[in-house]
Parts: sequence; C-alpha cells; structure tokens
Amino acid sequence: MTGPFTGLWCGVLGPLLTRVGDHPVPVSGRRQRAFLAALALTPGVSLPLDALAARVWPEQAAPGHAGLPVLAHRVRRRLAVGGPAAARAVRRTPDGYLLDLAVGGSDVLGVRDALRRARSAAREGDSHLVTEITGHGLVLVRGTPGQGIWDDPLRWAEVSTITEELLALRRLSLLARLDVGEHVTVLPDLTALARAEPTTEWVHELLMRALYGAGRHAEAIAAYVAFRETVVRELGLEPGPAMDHTLMLVLDRHPRPGAVTAHPEAPRSGRVPVASGPGQAALEAVAVRPLADGRSGADADPAGHQLRSPLTALHRAGAFARAHGGFDEAADCYRGILELTDEPSTRAEALLRLGEALYHKSGQGRAELAHAELLFQRLGQEHRAAEARSWQARVEWLAPTDGRSASERALSVLDLVDAGRPDEAGANALVNICGILAVTDRHTHAERAGQLGLRWARRLSLATLVLRARANLAILSIEAGRPDVITELVDVAREHQSRLGWVPSSLYVTLADGADRLGRLDRAAAQRRLARRSATRTASPVDLEWLAAEHVREEYHGGRLRPAERAAHEYLAGPGGRHRMASEVHVLLARIALAGRGLRTAQRHARSAEAMARRDGGWSLLGPALVVQTRVAFATGRPRRRTAPLVEELLHVIAGRTLTSSFGADLPLALREAGLRRADLTGLSPADSPWWRAAESALSGDPGTAREAYRRLGSRPDAWRIVAADS
Repeated sequence: MTGPFTGLWCGVLGPLLTRVGDHPVPVSGRRQRAFLAALALTPGVSLPLDALAARVWPEQAAPGHAGLPVLAHRVRRRLAVGGPAAARAVRRTPDGYLLDLAVGGSDVLGVRDALRRARSAAREGDSHLVTEITGHGLVLVRGTPGQGIWDDPLRWAEVSTITEELLALRRLSLLARLDVGEHVTVLPDLTALARAEPTTEWVHELLMRALYGAGRHAEAIAAYVAFRETVVRELGLEPGPAMDHTLMLVLDRHPRPGAVTAHPEAPRSGRVPVASGPGQAALEAVAVRPLADGRSGADADPAGHQLRSPLTALHRAGAFARAHGGFDEAADCYRGILELTDEPSTRAEALLRLGEALYHKSGQGRAELAHAELLFQRLGQEHRAAEARSWQARVEWLAPTDGRSASERALSVLDLVDAGRPDEAGANALVNICGILAVTDRHTHAERAGQLGLRWARRLSLATLVLRARANLAILSIEAGRPDVITELVDVAREHQSRLGWVPSSLYVTLADGADRLGRLDRAAAQRRLARRSATRTASPVDLEWLAAEHVREEYHGGRLRPAERAAHEYLAGPGGRHRMASEVHVLLARIALAGRGLRTAQRHARSAEAMARRDGGWSLLGPALVVQTRVAFATGRPRRRTAPLVEELLHVIAGRTLTSSFGADLPLALREAGLRRADLTGLSPADSPWWRAAESALSGDPGTAREAYRRLGSRPDAWRIVAADS
C-alpha cells in the first residue's frame, strides 16, 4: 500500500479514532463517522457509491447517494483541522470514494502488515519472531471493527474480512506461543477466545493442546467433551479430524502435545525431488511463488507435512495452479500423477482434479469425473464421490445432451452428502450444485445446499470456497428476482482480487447479468470486458464461448443487426453450437428474422432455442424462447386457441421474475398478439424492473413512452420494434 504523506491515521478496530500526527481530530456526527469508518475499513480501495450509501444509511432499504458529496465535504473540512493534506486523503473516484493513506496510516493496514510479516516468519520456522510481530499487530486492536458505528457491522463484507484476518493473526500468535512452550501463559487468552468462539474448532483444539502442555490432562479431555456437546447441540455436527486426532494423542499421553499437528502457518522448508514430464513447469513455478494463504507451494502438502515425493509435489503444484487460474498447468500436474501411480485413492483424487481443470479449460472432463466417482464409491469415500458427481453436473449443464438431466444429477449429490459430517469434499460438492440448482429453478434445494456448503466452508476456514458459496447464493437471489444483491457480488469480487490477485470470469459474467436485469446495459458490457480479460489471462475457452454469445447480444442491442447476425452464425457453426448459451443466440436470430419477416428462419431458430432451453435452461433461457415461439406462431397464422397453452406457459414462467434484455419488446408484442392487456396480467406479471416497466407501457397502449423507455435502456432494436408494431 502506498499513498501520499498526509499524517492522517485512522483507527476502526474499536471506536473510530482519527489523528493527524500526534493530535487527535475527532469526527462528530453519526453519518460523518459512518462515512469515514466505511472508507477506513477499505483503505486505498474505492468503495462504490451504492455500497457507501448503504453503510452511511444502513436503516434504509435502498438509500440514494445524493447526500454523499455533502458528507464528503464535511468530513474533509473536519480533517482539515489537522492540515490540508489530511483533507485530501478523502478522494472521489469514478465509481465512489476512497481513503488514500500512507503506509501504516490505519490500524487495518497495520494489522495486515503484521499478518504478512508473521506468515513470512512462520514459514522460516522462527516462532519467537512470530510472537513479537503478532504482538505488535494485536496491540492495535482496541475493540471490534466498526464498534459504535453500526448495530450489525458483520453484515458488511469488509468487516467480515478484517475480522477473519484478526482471527488469523491471533491464531498465528497462539500457535507461535505454544511452539515456544508458553502453554501456561497462553491459557487465559485461549480460554477467553474459546468463550467468544464456541464453535470454532481450531480455537478449542489449541486450548486442548495448551491444557495438556500445562499438565492439565483431565481438563484437556473435558475441553474436548464440552466442545463436542456444543457443536452437536448448536450445529448438529461432530468434531472434525483435527480435534479427534488431538484427543487421541492426549489419551495416549503423547510426549509433545505442541507437535500433535503441523504448524499450519510454518511448514518445514526443503526442496523436493521433481519428476520429469507433465507438471514440470508448474512445479518449478510453485517452488518460488506464494500460495493464496502466503505459503510457498513447494513447502508443504495439503496436510501441512514436509514433501517427500514427486506425487505430493505434483498434487501441491496442481492445487496452486488451480487456485490461480492456471488450468493448463494443473491438468499437466494431474496427468503426471496418473502416469506415476496405480494406487486407487491417489488416482481417484488426480482424476477428480483433472476433470475439474478440464471443465474450466474447455467444458470437458466428463469421462475423468465419472471414473473418479466410481473409484471413490469403491473406496467408500462418499463425499469425494459427491464432489466428482457435482462437477459432472456442471459439465452436463454447460453442454446439454439428450442424456441425464444436469439438475437431476445435481439433486442426487444431496443423497451422497452426510449433513452431520462436514469436510472439504462435501463442502465443494454442495457449493457446486448450489449454482446448478439455482439456474435450473430448484431454488429450495439450491438454498439448502448453498447455506450448508457456506457453513462448512467457514467452519473449515476454506476462504476461497466461502467466496464461491457467497457468489452462488447471490446467483440464487438474482434468479429469484432480487438483482439488488449485485452489491454482494461486488464485495465477493473485491475479496477474490485481494486474496488471490485475480477474479474468475464467471463472477464478472454474473455481475453483468445483474446489471442487465437492472437495465444497465452499459455496465453489463463493462463487466463482460473484464470477464474477457480474465478468461484470456487464465486461458479458459469455456468462459470465452460464453462471452462470445454475450457479444452477439451486445451487437444486437446496439442496433448492429448484420454484425450480430454474422457473429451468431459463426458462433453456432463452431463449438458454441453445443454450448448452453446457444439457446440465447438462437433467440436473437429468431428476433432478427421476425423483424425481417423471415418466418421460416425465425421458426427454425425459435424451435432450436426452446429445445435447448428445456434441457435444464431455467426460466431465464426458456422464457425468451417461449416469447419468440409465441410470436412465430401468431405470425404464421396459428389460431389463438392453439397458442393458448404456449401463452399460458409463458405467463407461468415470467410470473414474479426479474426480466432480462433477452425478452425485450417481443414480450409485450407477443402478449398483445395473444389478446392480452396490462389489466389481464394481475397476479401473473413479472417483478418490477426497468424491462417490465417498458413492457407495461407497450401493453397499456402507450407506444411513445415504451419507445423512449427502450431507448433509455440502450436497446435500439426494441425501440424500433415498438414503432414498427404501431405504425
């Protein structure tokens, strides 16, 4: 973090505290304090206007941001008491505001610097230095983040993030103190933390180690029993493997309780013999680059032990590559493992990860994933089998066939997952199917899978999976007609960038979808540009295929019909013809053909769109396909009585939904051709949205207002269509 020298220091890890140099500069006024605290929690990062307004006026459901410039002026004027440079730290950005602080200019920055340096010292195995560094960081904490500013600060993603980082710093401190033999002196801190975190497993596992190391053997066992009773009662879960392992060592009177599990932040160093062939380049890269949690990829295997074989090295390198979007390198690593071993469990894991990498790379991997599921089933590893099956569901949804329904396969994953036995494989499976079930209108099951997956990921400290779960639950909200959750997606994207240095293109695509439903085609196009950049960076053709279809839609709404038609035919002639988004492209071609009275062409594309959408496409793909089918039916002279079932299904599909640009002016025109008017849709209309308001104008017989509404939304062909229909 770099910034101008302003002398300004802000503290938000406790009551808001501001000073310039050694002189306090108190900020009064509830809104001003909330404004400054929100920016201080994300120092150097622009906070969008909508997100900032939500934090300044948290009691309002959808606050506007017209009052933010006034608040910014008042905060700057107050900070200027300490000097004009301090006032300039509050900066306006293209999309919001940020607080530009120098290095060490806040307690948040101080904690993050301490966490970074402590992790580095832990990797070197210097527990004394870790103790010193973490002590300097923890002394900055005066209370809870945002204390006295918000009633429920954990609702904000940035508060959750710094809270997790504080826990990580405390964990490093406690581990280091145990490593240097401070079993007695660490007990008060661990006891207090255990009271504050009654269901956080690592806290209670360290408490057991400290008690045993202090010679309090019976109390260590009692701590396990108390924790087990709590999680069984509160969560319906059993303690995880780490707690059970520590209990066994305590019961066996293990001579070194501090060494019962490897130090997760300080694995032993050492180079690894590297295999030749597949995975070589990834291994060389992972040996020198840091992992998402700050460790070097060559330091340790997933259990935290020193690497002893090329197989372990390849697994670690593959995990590193996957986490950073290097799916080609990850695939090489797992192919290398398959060449080196016949051991069933190792092969099953390699096949699972190879299938996952191939999915991200090309939308393939079904055969590898099916083989992995079979091996895991034979080994009795149900949750691993569930994870392999969940990836198969994703492959099948992306490239639909006439075989098994992707949503049915996703639902069958729930049969393999034991809700009382949380582990990483089960959490991955649940998060995977949440997204599939959300977009195939299985909302109740999607909510169940997503919430349980999120709970497990948080309990197991799987930070990246937590982000994926939050993103999938946001998709569920969007599919259920709540595009306002786009703020949550923005927060997830920001955290992904902060933790891993990149954002998956699929997340940008979802942001674009949310912007589309809010009637912001310009913002949707900007998000897709970011998605293309991310997909190109990670060499992910499967995401590029998705974006190529979205490009056709952008050309269409921009009024560039011939380029749109040409791009659509090129898309369908290539691999995109088998892609899920081919349904969307067929809809656009049908709409173009209808405008030019090419009824046979429109009919062909409308049928293709409907056929693909019915294979797990969900309402957002099926709805537009039914619209063009309805319009084609009337254009070809089909009587209303024969189109009635089609119109009835269309009304059922769109009822209560937030429309997308794919419906456009063809929706109200189809309903008008069916003899329906606005008054006939009571109880059947979509959710309020810019696209539905434009459609309502057309249904109400106000073409001028409808034309202007579609023009403001950025869809020139829809504005033309309204004019043509009423001329």
